[in-house]
Amino acid sequence: MYHYTSLDTFYKIIEGVKDDYFTFHAGSIYTMNDTQEMLLGYNSIMKYLPTIEDNLKVPEEEKITTILKDKTKNKLIMEKFGEWLINDDITNFVVSFSAKPDILPLWALYGGIGTGVCLEFSPYQVKEHYTQKLNETKIDIKHCVYKEADIKKLLLTELEIVYKLFLKSNNGTGRKDSMQKLKYLATICGVIGAFIKHPAFEYEQEIRMNLFRNKDEWKFTETHNGQRSVYVEVPIPIKALTGIIIGPAANINHIKNALIMALRTKGIKVEPIQSKIPFRQY
Repeated sequence: MYHYTSLDTFYKIIEGVKDDYFTFHAGSIYTMNDTQEMLLGYNSIMKYLPTIEDNLKVPEEEKITTILKDKTKNKLIMEKFGEWLINDDITNFVVSFSAKPDILPLWALYGGIGTGVCLEFSPYQVKEHYTQKLNETKIDIKHCVYKEADIKKLLLTELEIVYKLFLKSNNGTGRKDSMQKLKYLATICGVIGAFIKHPAFEYEQEIRMNLFRNKDEWKFTETHNGQRSVYVEVPIPIKALTGIIIGPAANINHIKNALIMALRTKGIKVEPIQSKIPFRQY
């Protein structure tokens, strides 16, 4: 999986290496470029949730979706739902990668307008680290889905799994009060909805590293428009870095030597290569 970044950010990542780990900043899912982030996931979940409840033969009075039919509760539920989605238990943070290396639009958007680097990581090495460190926050690494057929396939699989867990936590029934049920739905949206994206972003072929962190780990930074953005620090093992691509608009001779020197200061032996995209540098 591939992470596009500017040279300035790359050098900060290298300077921050500690105990054989890079430190990445996982941004709040509510500050992503897609203004419909999570809303599309919520709507898709609500579309397929009745199918899952029917498949699992959940009694009508115990269904999560039954609550949403009660108009007298809807206003309060929707107010609470928004709070749940951004509280310290459910708010999810994301480190974004792409499944594709050397994509020109991603160089323009995230890779220093083509002068930055594209870092290649092994998702297996990252997962192995978090599997072994059971005391750390668990992560979920998945390909995002954009097409309706792929969204349906994801949800019909994932929704059944999490709904079964919900039923199991209640001795095989969905007997919880309305607020508890809706809070569980908010959790579902955070766990699964985070991987559903608008088809306009399909060119990114995004792979998301999704995780949850409590408020005591939250940090804040100011965005380009003066707003506060929340993030958390995420360790990624150095051994997971398997390659570096230098952007198509960069001076390969100058940048490659500088990158190698920076990497050597941290004992990292990765040979950077040049982008294959033809780009006039004058």
